[in-house]
Amino acid sequence: MRDYAKPKVSIAFDMFGCPQSCRHCWLGQIPWQPMDEQDVFSTFAEARQLEDVHVESIAPDFREPHMAPEYRELYARCDKINGCRLEADYSFELLNLWRLVNDPEYAVWAAARGIRRCQLKWFGTGSVNDDFYGRVGVDQILARATGILLENGIVPRWQIYLNSAGAPQLQDIWQLAQEWELPRRVKQLNDTFDIHCLAYDVDGSAFAERHRRMRRGEEHHIPRGLWESTQRKFAGYELQTEGDLYRQINDGDSGCIPDTGGHQLWFFVTSNWDVYPNFMGPAPWWKLGNLRTEPWQDVWQRYAAGDCIGLQVMRTWTAVQLAQAYGAPDGDSLFDSVGQVVDYWRGHACRDLYRAQQVERVGSGNESTPKPCSKSDIGSMWSRKSQITGFRGSCPAGQSHF
Repeated sequence: MRDYAKPKVSIAFDMFGCPQSCRHCWLGQIPWQPMDEQDVFSTFAEARQLEDVHVESIAPDFREPHMAPEYRELYARCDKINGCRLEADYSFELLNLWRLVNDPEYAVWAAARGIRRCQLKWFGTGSVNDDFYGRVGVDQILARATGILLENGIVPRWQIYLNSAGAPQLQDIWQLAQEWELPRRVKQLNDTFDIHCLAYDVDGSAFAERHRRMRRGEEHHIPRGLWESTQRKFAGYELQTEGDLYRQINDGDSGCIPDTGGHQLWFFVTSNWDVYPNFMGPAPWWKLGNLRTEPWQDVWQRYAAGDCIGLQVMRTWTAVQLAQAYGAPDGDSLFDSVGQVVDYWRGHACRDLYRAQQVERVGSGNESTPKPCSKSDIGSMWSRKSQITGFRGSCPAGQSHF
């Protein structure tokens, strides 16, 4: 019987990787190798023996879903363990784009699972869309996917990621939705067509590609209808520059740390069995351990104690401290909230502190796997940050973590 006083976590395994290399992806480009199915399920069963936490659900992916050749059988097995159809019951609204346009039975299966909506991402049109997805002919793929979804009673949801290159094409995307009569066709499914825009992500590949963010003055490209649709979906949604948010934070409350109390915690297990919490993309500064060398108990205790750089920064650094260390008072990149720009600055801090840790390891001659990073370690590394070269602003575009 579940103990409701315990914290809870679900676990997702990167069993089949991802065929895409989207430039915006907050998860980054994670190396992948095959994972044995029996190993995955036995590892999950071991996690459920933990006494200090309630382990809820298992997912066989945390990137592109349903990549397994025998995806029906794999998900049926997960359903039996979870007691529900995870994607449908929790309205994840994600389907496998490649499979959607290549597997004629896939949309039928998804609809039968109870998936009622599916998100399709746009970054622009033509070569801009191709560049962000890392494949050719994306406009045509998205058009086919939209039609297939509608034919199978699944409502397409168009999500547009704002970026400088795609800004002049936002009107074209809006016009496509009107020409294809998507509001009318979705209404026939007793629903409302959802088309909205979002500010560019801030971690993983998006951090490495941060020069692509939409900037002040480019928001005039957003069609009025698209902006109104976005504000209907996200009440009070607005875009603000980094400089404006910097001033809001510095002039406001002396810096509470953004609350994560309502966060639905998942552990991501990569194909080499490293474990990461799902606050940001998997990266060395978020690593909690490796299940090939450490038991689940050690991994959970490390999470609870905050023994990694990412958790220490998240739990101890205030928004004001991050703004003063990393904020650009004149920054003209657009963000959609205080929380998003704080996540962006937190990403800078984590990368800086991780580099500092690596420099100290090399300098001390100890290049073995470092011990967990304590709060005092964070403080001492931060105090020496200015003495170490290669920090903020030095991350070349195209790298997954830095």
